[in-house]
Amino acid sequence: VVSYVRGQRGDALAVAVCAGRPVGFLAALASERDGRRVRLIDLMAGDEPFQGRGIGRQLVGDFLQRYQPACDILEVGTQLANAPSIRLYERAGFSLRRAAYVLHRHAREG
Repeated sequence: VVSYVRGQRGDALAVAVCAGRPVGFLAALASERDGRRVRLIDLMAGDEPFQGRGIGRQLVGDFLQRYQPACDILEVGTQLANAPSIRLYERAGFSLRRAAYVLHRHAREG
């Protein structure tokens, strides 16, 4: 998220605010594939006490409203084990196209 705020990554960072504090965010990436404009929900999260209150649905809805008219492909990636996120995205009209294992290794700097 810091890289989004610094303008080093991504196209947009949407933040949901409640009572003056951030309670969720959606980070979007812009790219092009075979001459087609693509927007991807790169990261999305909500503060645990605020989950289940429609904040994620609103963030995804805002993403769709902003990008659907101007893009050819809208995508999202999430973990296959993250059933609540998958249900949220499916309710918004996304459908599963592929599943893959992605391995990450986080190494300390220095």
